[in-house]
Amino acid sequence: LLKLASSGNKLITKYTLKNINKIPIIQKSYKTNIFKTWLKGFKQKYIHGIQTFVYNEKKENCLVYFHGGAYISNPMPQHFKFLKKLANQINFKIYFVMYPHLPSYNCEQSINLLSGWFKEIPENNIVLGGDSSGGGLALALYKYLTDNNLKNILKIFTLSPWLDVSLNNIKIKDKENLDKILKPNNLKVLGKLWSKQLNENNYMHSPKHITDIKNNTPHLIISGSHEILAPDIEEFCNNNKNSNILWYEFDKMQHVFMLYPCKEAKKAFSKVKNFLLNDKF
Repeated sequence: LLKLASSGNKLITKYTLKNINKIPIIQKSYKTNIFKTWLKGFKQKYIHGIQTFVYNEKKENCLVYFHGGAYISNPMPQHFKFLKKLANQINFKIYFVMYPHLPSYNCEQSINLLSGWFKEIPENNIVLGGDSSGGGLALALYKYLTDNNLKNILKIFTLSPWLDVSLNNIKIKDKENLDKILKPNNLKVLGKLWSKQLNENNYMHSPKHITDIKNNTPHLIISGSHEILAPDIEEFCNNNKNSNILWYEFDKMQHVFMLYPCKEAKKAFSKVKNFLLNDKF
């Protein structure tokens, strides 16, 4: 139903939005088997009941990462490959979290469950990262964790983050024909489900509205100029001009290009690597 609704069918969309919480679906774990070579080196754990893949378990520096997928899909092999390469080069411990998402959980439920997850990991000083919807979630969690003094966030980096699930920014229309991956109507359906009944400006689903980045935490954002999420990223950066934000927009690049085999992805990877390794920002 969700897939049909995301195609833009108004009748199915209306039915899905009305009945989604009545459908007894339990989020399935990300299936593992010996043929998934990209999982090699990752250790599977369940922390606070949430499936988590850990890499470089004995390292002291810690990165907690959240994958994209419009708050409904599981990660791709490219996510594991990207994180493994990054972990090996920066010598960090990686927590790759299969966070609670649609259709069983909305943003508030997911963040509440993840707060319990963070309480169970031993590290207090951590780096947050994520791409697309996972980037939006990482930024929302940054505010939640810091506001509630649960963890000290040293840095955060987001790749093509989805910062406003409403996608009501009028400048998005200028990007629709350029973006070959994302379709606003599809995402709006899932965004409405993710936001539940919270205020449209609530940071839990739309962290674009965050304007009080505490402790001037360094934040690296990388995105492509040809994606519909770019206008909201620009607005977020403009609203936080006095914060410690570094935004790189790669010309003519598509959504989450950083995960694919291209020269621009290599440049983006280097920027993430240098950001995590350098104390000065």
